[in-house]
Amino acid sequence: MNFPFSLILCIVLMGIIACFLYYLGKKISYSFILYNPSITLGFGVIFFLVKMIFSQQNQLEYSIDVIITVILLFVWIVALLEAVIIDIFENGEEMLNDIRLVIGKELKKEMKILVSTSFQNWKRIIVKSKNTT
Repeated sequence: MNFPFSLILCIVLMGIIACFLYYLGKKISYSFILYNPSITLGFGVIFFLVKMIFSQQNQLEYSIDVIITVILLFVWIVALLEAVIIDIFENGEEMLNDIRLVIGKELKKEMKILVSTSFQNWKRIIVKSKNTT
């Protein structure tokens, strides 16, 4: 597979994925739009890695593919961090409340279990002490 064709194919596939996620974001959830760049770039990295694995290349083409993959990985990491930071700033209070709710429920459940097992243990100790006296 020659280099210009594979580059155009990768860009077209990334564009199709981006359009599909944008459509899903409009219809279903804003998160699809928020994470669209990072998901699309992730697929771009996967496309280039698959191209590198399955195609026979000369040394120059392989070097260019490695450079493009490294650039895509760097941009993907930046896009992912940006999306997570935006998500935290927009929904941070809601996320924090959800975490508090889950931790609170789990803590209450653990406390109930701890109290009931402690009570059962104390009950056994009292019964044993009554039986021994």
